[in-house]
Amino acid sequence: MGKRLVDQRNRFGIRKLSVGVCSVVVATCFLGTTTSYAEEQAENSEPREERVETSDVDHQGKEEKTVNEHQEESEQPSAATSEKENRTVSQGTEASQPATSLDEETEIADYGPLPSKAQMQYHREELAAFIHFGMNTYYDREWGDGQEDPYYFYPEHLDTDQWIKTLKDAGFKRTIMVVKHHDGFLLYPSKYTDHTIAKSGWKEGKGDVLAEVSASASKYDMDMGVYLSPWDAHSPLYHVDTEDQYNEYYLNQLKEILEDPKIWETRASS
Repeated sequence: MGKRLVDQRNRFGIRKLSVGVCSVVVATCFLGTTTSYAEEQAENSEPREERVETSDVDHQGKEEKTVNEHQEESEQPSAATSEKENRTVSQGTEASQPATSLDEETEIADYGPLPSKAQMQYHREELAAFIHFGMNTYYDREWGDGQEDPYYFYPEHLDTDQWIKTLKDAGFKRTIMVVKHHDGFLLYPSKYTDHTIAKSGWKEGKGDVLAEVSASASKYDMDMGVYLSPWDAHSPLYHVDTEDQYNEYYLNQLKEILEDPKIWETRASS
């Protein structure tokens, strides 16, 4: 009887112990599950806060961008207006500056060789016209050989006023008369060669095309220059063996032209 009671008590104690152990295990599992769930909830809540903060930042950035765009739009008309005002002021300044006259000498910085007043005037004139009129006109060819007969030079209806007026109306400031081309024929009566206008039947050998062109240039206030070809296919002196004699012959023709008062007595001829 006593042994049976002891066995029953032992079994009861074992059961009680087992129940206790199970309770501890269940409690541990429950607590672990609760802790894991709490940690998981905490982790899930943090990104939401970050997303909320990020969303706030994005919204704030959009607002700032919108404000900046409005500011830029409001500033653009001001910039355009300022540019228009500057352009107006610049145009007014340019209009107020007087135009430089051709007779006024432009001031140039002192750097290296400087052009003379005559050289500056030459560049300002911009347009100069050559007049090439001679024996080739009557022989109907471009190149002469110096063997032409001066008798056939007969400009019966010569009108140098028409030449110069036409050039003047076209905007030319200077004419350059070809007094002699390489065929050697001279448009003025020279005493150094027989290949001149003096041998022509025009005006009984007393004509002078150069003098008439000079008079027309003076009439229409146009500057004039001359071209005297260094090559002379008619002269027998144009040879390497007689170079010195030809140079003297050429210089004599230059002196005839430059020392003739009929050609250079007016300001227009230069």
